[in-house]
Amino acid sequence: MVSPTITLAFQDQVMQRYANQLASLGDAGAQRALARALNYEGRKATTAVKRALRKQTSIPYALINRGIRTRQASPKVGGALEFAIVGTGRPFSLKVFKPKQFRAGVKATVWGRRQLFPGTFMGPRPGVIAPALGGHAYHRTSPSRLPIEKSWGPSIPVEMVIGETKAAFEKSASAVLDRVSKEIATIMRGF
Repeated sequence: MVSPTITLAFQDQVMQRYANQLASLGDAGAQRALARALNYEGRKATTAVKRALRKQTSIPYALINRGIRTRQASPKVGGALEFAIVGTGRPFSLKVFKPKQFRAGVKATVWGRRQLFPGTFMGPRPGVIAPALGGHAYHRTSPSRLPIEKSWGPSIPVEMVIGETKAAFEKSASAVLDRVSKEIATIMRGF
């Protein structure tokens, strides 16, 4: 399975807007200024994406931090001028979302709200968790007693390219253009 990636990269309008200033810095200085602008705003975008993902899916922060990687822009001449946020992982078991068994099924806090998964179970009756099931929620795949399948919730790669998470990324991506001028000024001052 290919991991979805959301990427910050420079468009032609950025290069046209700052062409004279970037030319005065030379190739190395221009690459460094652009990479620093991308990485600065990319880190802010990553934080915004993680917060939105938590709100959208109810996945705990620790698991979100494990499932999201970043690839930064290179300040070396000829290096990649893009900042990528890569989501990895499978769907999470309902065990992660504080499930509780009731007569009608299992309730868990998934996708931002407490909801019922009808027909799912964690043990022989409400309040009893079967040790063999390991705290996971299961549902029957046929009218007979067996076979059973584990019930799944959201996954980071799917959720990070839809809804609030995608909107959070797009909102923070527009700030890169303003950051380039600040980085150019910083490099011209000798930092």
